[in-house]
Amino acid sequence: MKPMMLDKLGMKTNRTTTLTEIQALLTSTENKEVLESEWKDILAEMTAIVSSKQSSENKTAIARCIATVYLQLLNEFDKIIAFMKEKIANSKKDEEKALLFRSFNEALNMTNE
Repeated sequence: MKPMMLDKLGMKTNRTTTLTEIQALLTSTENKEVLESEWKDILAEMTAIVSSKQSSENKTAIARCIATVYLQLLNEFDKIIAFMKEKIANSKKDEEKALLFRSFNEALNMTNE
């Protein structure tokens, strides 16, 4: 993710920032307002990460971060589904489409944890 977006969530980032740390930021109640107003940018940036060479483990972690955003914004579920449909329809990369489907599956699995 771009450091600028995470800075809005109160975290200076560098190359060693872990996806677990990002997921913790996304679940912080202190960041609820930023998440609600910036969720499209956050999801777009996380989706773009998968375009770079990532391990399967990192792709799963990215999907969990995206799923965390979904779950934090359940009251915006219809907007999230519309966002996903648009991203899938407009994406030319199968990896991005797979990530969005995987993240939705992760969100469903996380609700059972």
